[in-house]
Amino acid sequence: MLYSTGKSSSVQQGVRIPIGAGADAQARLVEDYWIAREPLLTMTVDQLRSRERTGWVLTIVGLLAFLGVIGLFLVIQPPGWGAVGPLGALALTFVGFARALRARTVRSRKESPR
Repeated sequence: MLYSTGKSSSVQQGVRIPIGAGADAQARLVEDYWIAREPLLTMTVDQLRSRERTGWVLTIVGLLAFLGVIGLFLVIQPPGWGAVGPLGALALTFVGFARALRARTVRSRKESPR
């Protein structure tokens, strides 16, 4: 059964799964499945802060690498296959941004007053 949680919860929706008494092994399997889907929810606020910080670092490094590679392209004019450089740097920027934003969202939900 899917249900909405309160505003101060670290998740927007919860799941209730009826498990019979004495079915501890099945309960652990269900819990492991949901934790594997949302591993950030099991992290502490300090771990989320660290993850957010590394995400912002990746974003800045990726953006600087992208600008540097574009600058090199203007100077040396490499062949067409060289486009992998700026595309990879841009991908690093987007991965870092997504990582930081997701960690910040989960952290802000955990830190909000109850």
